[in-house]
Amino acid sequence: MGRGRPRYWRVSLHGFAVVVCAFLLSVGSPDPALAEDPAPGFKQTANRVEKIRPGGTLRVRNSFGNVYARFGGYENKVELLTTTQRLEIDLPELRVDLQTGSEGLEISVDFELKADQTAPPQGKTRDHVDLVLFVPQGVTLDVETRLGSLEIKKLKSDLVVSSIAGDMMIKGVKGRVQAKTDRGKITVVLENGVTTLPQSFVTSTGDIEVHAWEDSQFDVELATSGVISTDFSLEIEHRRSEEPQKIARAILGDGGPVLILHSKQGRVQLLRMQRDFSPE
Repeated sequence: MGRGRPRYWRVSLHGFAVVVCAFLLSVGSPDPALAEDPAPGFKQTANRVEKIRPGGTLRVRNSFGNVYARFGGYENKVELLTTTQRLEIDLPELRVDLQTGSEGLEISVDFELKADQTAPPQGKTRDHVDLVLFVPQGVTLDVETRLGSLEIKKLKSDLVVSSIAGDMMIKGVKGRVQAKTDRGKITVVLENGVTTLPQSFVTSTGDIEVHAWEDSQFDVELATSGVISTDFSLEIEHRRSEEPQKIARAILGDGGPVLILHSKQGRVQLLRMQRDFSPE
């Protein structure tokens, strides 16, 4: 992605309660006092709004905490709330870096190194940064974490997420979803008719739990050496000399876009959700 001049700002945390409240209350401009170095263990929050071109991509790279994302409206802007806890006073501080480019915005979290400092091996630190994002319609969200969890709800755009061991909760996304993790669990509530392209949920050893509406239209491929359970009809092929050892296929409704649920060893579930019934 082409990059313009980077912009930095100091981040801080209030704890998870503030993150939850942020979804319910509008957030004002950050207090100038937040620019000061916080005491060890202190938590604060910071808020920022940035424009993004229509149909652009928002890339987020956070190896030091969790990422939460929600639908942010129809204006071409991204709202970001950061929460940071400073515990490692002898290590470099973590910084949230935002860069603009021809494709959209990129947000990353990394150490802010001074002349006499070096980053710890493999980025090991107890300092923690959580990101809350409000993403406008039509902006593709591409998120990568390491151990942190991801919680994505009601986006009106495509979604690409990956992690090493972080769990993922993806609910009501009106766009194509591609999710991959090595050891984390993937939990998904799917929407109907949002894309004609294949969607994939892949993990090496984690579990996969997908909830689909009873009137869904998908061609589903499930694979694992672990347990497969479903509320829909499926056919299972056993391959004892391979991993994964079981390949299953299900046709939901009359069939439709391809849905891939693959785990090498984890439990794979495809569950039916009923539409609310209301008499005429």
